[in-house]
Amino acid sequence: MADREPLGQRLRRARHAAGLSVEELAERSGVSVRGIGDIERGRSRRPQARTLALLAGALGVEIAAPAAGDDLGGRVAGDFVGRAAELAAVERPGGPVVVVTGAPGVGKTTFAAQAARRLAGRYPAGTFLVDLRGLDESPPSAADALGQLLQAFGTAPGEIPAEPADREELYRSVVREKPALIVLDNAAGEPQVRPLLHDDAAALTLVTSRRVLAGLERVRRVHLDTLTEAESATLLREIVGDRAGEAVPRVAELCGHLPLALRIAANRLLSRPEWDLEDLAGRLAGESDRGVAGAFELSYRQLSAEAATVFRRLALVPGADAGIELATVLAGLPEEETEDALDELLDLALLQSSADLRYRFHDLLRLFARERLSPADRAEEGPMAAWLVATATAAGNWFEPGAQGGGQFAGAAAAEEWLKAEGDNWVGALRLAAAAGRHREVIGAADAMHWFSERWTDWTRWEEVFNLARESAAAVGDRVAEATQLNHLSWAAAAIGRRFDIAGGYARQALAVAEEAGDPVQQAWALRMLSDIHFAGKEYDDAADVAERAWILFERAGDLEGAGTALATLGDLDRLRGRPAEALERHERLLASYDRLSPEAAASLVPDVLYSIGLDHTALGDWRTAVEVHERGLRLSREANLWQFVLRNLDGLADAQLAAGREEEAAAALREGLRVSVEIGRDTTAERFRRRLAGLRR
Repeated sequence: MADREPLGQRLRRARHAAGLSVEELAERSGVSVRGIGDIERGRSRRPQARTLALLAGALGVEIAAPAAGDDLGGRVAGDFVGRAAELAAVERPGGPVVVVTGAPGVGKTTFAAQAARRLAGRYPAGTFLVDLRGLDESPPSAADALGQLLQAFGTAPGEIPAEPADREELYRSVVREKPALIVLDNAAGEPQVRPLLHDDAAALTLVTSRRVLAGLERVRRVHLDTLTEAESATLLREIVGDRAGEAVPRVAELCGHLPLALRIAANRLLSRPEWDLEDLAGRLAGESDRGVAGAFELSYRQLSAEAATVFRRLALVPGADAGIELATVLAGLPEEETEDALDELLDLALLQSSADLRYRFHDLLRLFARERLSPADRAEEGPMAAWLVATATAAGNWFEPGAQGGGQFAGAAAAEEWLKAEGDNWVGALRLAAAAGRHREVIGAADAMHWFSERWTDWTRWEEVFNLARESAAAVGDRVAEATQLNHLSWAAAAIGRRFDIAGGYARQALAVAEEAGDPVQQAWALRMLSDIHFAGKEYDDAADVAERAWILFERAGDLEGAGTALATLGDLDRLRGRPAEALERHERLLASYDRLSPEAAASLVPDVLYSIGLDHTALGDWRTAVEVHERGLRLSREANLWQFVLRNLDGLADAQLAAGREEEAAAALREGLRVSVEIGRDTTAERFRRRLAGLRR
């Protein structure tokens, strides 16, 4: 995996976003099918500039650089027909929420995408899509969806509140500032949707669901029925072109006038040059089922053996979609043959692909594929889960301080991209591994995720990850591992969920288990978590007592990292309790201890303690030294690209300058903080810097 996307992947991404097969792109561009295939598979790494220009012109995008395109764009069907009255109902001014309902296969997602394309000009802030995966066993929570939307609007992950109610409030505030068109596709039910709605008349939310969602009030409703006979005939003719004939009405009837069935049947015809529409009608009539199921069966039975295998086995994927690597692992084929199989499925509309090269089923097709899994196919579920767990573990190892990573990842950026893209899949694989008794693999993966979890704090599934590992540790009787995972659970409940009562319960369990196991390090981490929980509740004396106990245990165990975090907390508590001299002594001792760490580990820790030392000097009235310390912390933060510490030290620098009566210098620090916050997408921090600047001007 490389941090820079190869040309072949960029071309494939752009082709999928345009909804074109290799053959269709070849016809549009004049470049041969083989030539396109060679570029996509990396055989032709330096194609001629003229070839690239022809392909770019046919696709309407620049492919010499990563192609831009959103997931919604890839869902707009070029052969959309009918629905004039329904589209008009959406386009008419009215309430800010429209709920689109209809039977499976009736084309709700395509309709929403078409409506969004027509309405896009009214919403300059953009169009955003969230797939709510209503038929999944574990659809995303409203909090997950809010996190996705906030990031789409430009909110940095570190600025997304952990508490669901706070996410809702921030989301509605962002929508008021940036009225946009939001598509919530395939909703599971009212509880999932309600927190994602807003009442801003300048914005519009389209919700699609096969459920009526009767509990939602003050929304406009549009129901999609099957296509009319005339619309079905038009759709067929647009897809098959001059191969349409007198059998069009019969094919439309056999497909139940459902757009999904019509597209799959028509694509089956296009893949068989020797057939005419009469042949297609005859084959559809021979199926025991009508409508969607008949169209599925007709196309499935005529797949190549490789494509049929990929089709069935993709139904084993735990999440909503899969990348090419996972598809290749499941197929048991060389990557090139897997890509050919995927292209065959895409050409027949049996699979969907987004612009980021993720492959997914329509819900009905996933069910159809699951029903056809053979024992040999099901036997691949275990190896798939093992690969996902092992790959996730290798990716997570990149984020331990001082670690060099490894495995198939070229760097931390590639590892992070994979972990986020395959998140639902590797969590599902952890469940499968635990059920199969592969408990050590589950524990190892969770341990590897510990550091990465602090980078992805807007994801709400960390408690599930660490709880699976806790259960696995208990299953094998490893009390130290159980205490470790309980501490991770405490962190997740507090830092992400802001559920401090539950976090405290986990920490106390961890302390008891660690004491039974005689492990001082996990006892100390449990005490550290309890200290943070007291700190959050402004119970500073209790927080200091517990942090002191943690520090002593860490020191005895020789755990420099843990001792450092406890000492930093004790210093901050001293300052908050009016003891800046004691705070400074602790923080300077901590800074000196970092000399024993590796340069890589120290680089990520020193800027933070310098921030605390600067605050200590400001509290002592030593503003000149405070300025020098914050400027040093600022320089080191910039060198290490640690932007959260850049912002902290700019904040502290402004405090020191103000304490010294230097308002102009303080304003300069605040303006720089505002600039950096905007540049890296920290909306909440940017607003705080704006308020501070406004206060100075008064």
